[in-house]
Amino acid sequence: MPALLWTAEALARPGGGDSFSGGGGGGGDGDGFELFFDIAIMLIDLLINYPEIAGPVVVVGIVLGLGFFAATKQGALRFLFGALSLAGAVAGFLWVPNFLYVVIGVLVLVAMMVVLGSFSGKKKPREWSTAAPQQKKGSAKTPASERALFKKITRQDPDFSPVVFADFVYALYAEVQRARGAQKLPMLKPYMSDEVRAAITNAELTSVEDVVIGSMTIVDGTVKDDAATLEIELETSLSEYKRDKTQSYYHRERWRLMRLAGAKSRPPERVSTFHCPNCGAPLDPEQSSVCRMCRETIDTGRFDWRITSIIAQERSEKAPALTGNVAEQGTGEPTVVDARLNEALAELKARDPAFEVEGLFRRVRLVFATFQAAWTKRDLKAMRPFLSDRLFVAQQYWIAAYKRAGLTNVSENARITRFEPARLTSDKYYDAFTLRVFATGLDYTVDASGKVVSGSKKNERAFSEYWTFIRSAEKHGAASDAPTCPNCGAALDINMAGSCTACDAKVSSGRFDWVLSRIEQDEVYRG
Repeated sequence: MPALLWTAEALARPGGGDSFSGGGGGGGDGDGFELFFDIAIMLIDLLINYPEIAGPVVVVGIVLGLGFFAATKQGALRFLFGALSLAGAVAGFLWVPNFLYVVIGVLVLVAMMVVLGSFSGKKKPREWSTAAPQQKKGSAKTPASERALFKKITRQDPDFSPVVFADFVYALYAEVQRARGAQKLPMLKPYMSDEVRAAITNAELTSVEDVVIGSMTIVDGTVKDDAATLEIELETSLSEYKRDKTQSYYHRERWRLMRLAGAKSRPPERVSTFHCPNCGAPLDPEQSSVCRMCRETIDTGRFDWRITSIIAQERSEKAPALTGNVAEQGTGEPTVVDARLNEALAELKARDPAFEVEGLFRRVRLVFATFQAAWTKRDLKAMRPFLSDRLFVAQQYWIAAYKRAGLTNVSENARITRFEPARLTSDKYYDAFTLRVFATGLDYTVDASGKVVSGSKKNERAFSEYWTFIRSAEKHGAASDAPTCPNCGAALDINMAGSCTACDAKVSSGRFDWVLSRIEQDEVYRG
């Protein structure tokens, strides 16, 4: 997939970390190192000429530095930071009875840390979650509002499924881009307003290809008695072909979708077909407002979601940066557990007595281990049975990006240390189980010569992420942790469409067993 993305610092771990959005990353720079060297020389001079001042500064500096490092790595270690600071103050007092020297030393060290932090404490970019790059803490809209909106829609339409809806939006975006490139937007009249079609038409285009949808976020919406409206932010990449030029772009744009009360959600098998939203008849190249077959007016949102506005947020030609070191965020924070988790588990157990959380954990370990090995090989074929179509396409993009850059991101000795269940939801079509995965291992990137360009071959990196697995609501039974087709039992041999080569079952759909559908980082997950 040769499409290009927005420049972003990459914490390029399998399944998470890579970001479509901008915002530099990583560690310090040369200026910070030089400043640190100058301060070290100054302290040595103080130790020789003014030991009564330099002694407490060094003692307190060591313990404060350790505490500061621990506090920035994991929020749970802030208590340790405080304890080490107190120990340093006591040690300084014992060294020099004049406690004023210790106070001065502490103030000097704090000032030095602030200065160094201005050089090296760059902000970590928002991680790329294939379903939704959630918003910053403190923002007016959070994923909780997304849950509330979906809940209201489900009251009006019991067939509504968040999983199917996300698949529909992804398919609609790709269809709009293909139609835009082929100058066939009128065929999508039932799914977008005339104003939107006019705004995105470009007569110079001959085709739009390599469309990759990196993420989708519900940022606003209303659900009223007469209609539902959702505002969605999409981060995508694509290639535009013209008669004399080809150019790849990163896009970030806001879509507003509307449908009238009474509209019914489409089933999973119809998620990517864009025919008459009422009867399913093919649409005309110059589609009118009335379907030729059912004679219904089909461009009002009465039968399906319709795009009423598209607002461009960003459009860039910049490629992704694949090297850089950024600190984990949120790993030490408590797991966000849904208040209905135990109740939802009991309901699932009543419907499916064979289901066991421990069995799902075993499957997650299989998926995790397979993912790490496939990612390092830069070949995700082994992961095809375990990833939903949307997540697989997104991960394939990053593998292609590494290959183009001549880089390999290595996950070595990666292992799960524990799980914590977080959320379980069910709708007409799917059960969705979110669990927090805690893991550790080596994570580094090498160039074609084998030189390490980011990360470390020696220091392991502990991290945690929220993984959501989906399975058909009709499927019962224990989760499998065997590398076999969940339908026919043959050895896993899955084609790129996600189907078993022996029985042709669509394994990646979740119809037969749990598949990984969504990965969210600690600092953006809100339950």
